[in-house]
Amino acid sequence: MKRRIISILIILIISISLIPTSFVQAANSKVTITVSADKTDIIEGEEITYTIEMKTAEDISAIQLSLDIPIGLTYIENSGAVVFNVTNDIGNFGEFVESQKSINIVDFNTFKGDITLATFRCKADNSSNGNYEIGLKNVIIATGQGFNRVPENECSVITKAISVKNANQEVGDNGDKKDETSSVKEESSKEEVKDKKTPRTGDNSNMILWETLCVIAGICFIVIARWNTKKSKLNN
Repeated sequence: MKRRIISILIILIISISLIPTSFVQAANSKVTITVSADKTDIIEGEEITYTIEMKTAEDISAIQLSLDIPIGLTYIENSGAVVFNVTNDIGNFGEFVESQKSINIVDFNTFKGDITLATFRCKADNSSNGNYEIGLKNVIIATGQGFNRVPENECSVITKAISVKNANQEVGDNGDKKDETSSVKEESSKEEVKDKKTPRTGDNSNMILWETLCVIAGICFIVIARWNTKKSKLNN
């Protein structure tokens, strides 16, 4: 009984340790910001549109954050835009700062719920190949008209990676990537194996083997025949 309880506890501990950190943070957060792309698999040189969304039950009055773009992806100039409709009052504004690739939103009337904050576009570099994930940095969120800053442990950011492949690559049956050259080699190998298995008219390459097998079969036949003859004489 004790061993069973210990086993169950170990399984629970392992299960809890496997839960993604972002999931735990999102479950306990007052504010969750998500960065998502319109595509998950692209080819080098292709463009992707990203959307920044926020979900919160708090009364938000100000947001400031900057894009963290990895090497392999390039921000497309003048593609960033704040799509959230800021209340048209004095002191309120929403802007995307191109030089810093950052978003600044201030609304004294506060807002909450599921909100789309901004969109922007990036391009996969010609030399890029692999998984890339755009993050956020310098995130500052304030609530209420007193602009009370939300603690970092109460704000989570969820990002989703995209997969970039070279233009001459394709995905194999097992999910592995292979280029056109390897595909041609693989097809050639298949044809060679097929040719080896298919008999050809006038092919004498295996004649010696066939002759040897015929000789052995003949000897075995003669030995068996003589044994049967000898056995019948003894019985008589």
